[in-house]
Amino acid sequence: MYRSGFDRITLRSNIASRLNNWSKIGLNLAGAYDRRETNQYTTNSLNGGLAILALPWHTPDNENGEEYYETQIPGLGRFSPKYLGDKFPSQLKNQQFNPTAFIEITPIQNLIIKSQAGLDYRNYRVSSRRLPSYSANLSNGTATEDFYQPISRTLTNTIEYKWNLNESNRFTFLAGQEYSDYKYDRVQAYGTASTDDRLILLSNTTTGFEVLQERTEYAYNSYFGRIAYDYNSKIFINASVRQDASSRFGQENQKAT
Repeated sequence: MYRSGFDRITLRSNIASRLNNWSKIGLNLAGAYDRRETNQYTTNSLNGGLAILALPWHTPDNENGEEYYETQIPGLGRFSPKYLGDKFPSQLKNQQFNPTAFIEITPIQNLIIKSQAGLDYRNYRVSSRRLPSYSANLSNGTATEDFYQPISRTLTNTIEYKWNLNESNRFTFLAGQEYSDYKYDRVQAYGTASTDDRLILLSNTTTGFEVLQERTEYAYNSYFGRIAYDYNSKIFINASVRQDASSRFGQENQKAT
């Protein structure tokens, strides 16, 4: 669709090293930058997703093959999709970083202790405009800047021990802890009455100022354990227990088992 697009650059690196015969570490780094342009008439509009409902003689070109650009299409009472796309530009930019690191040790045979941490960081900026030259609302341009930043963090610790009573009876014992939290910050600003297509910053608007700020935070913390029994790879028995605690639970019931 006109004035819709997506460009992305991604970088990724994986590093793993065995420090000695009983420990190893690893690091996974992933980062990305993307830029998205969105036509603001993509859905629920005859200028976008509902264009198929327009009658076939409602054409964006006149009898001379010239485009109805700054005037409405006769009979349809709407501007051409190209004109609206030019007068209502919108662009999103995103920076993303996703590292993961772990350390694993085996102090004795069949005992594995592992700790792993991860981060999901994103930083978005959305810039939307209605240009002052839009003929249906001349000299009354609008500007919107929207910044939002979600961050998720996770830390997992596990200890696992495998014990074989004999060739037929095998046991696995696992205990662990997992913590995760989430933070979200957003700031949005809006203004109207800009008068020049060359001056479309928020500071060039003169009326209709609006500011929005949001913040969300929550966390989870869990403890879990599992015992698994395997008899000759024919009979399997598992028993598990888990306790979850969260700031999102009710004040009187912040833990559940």
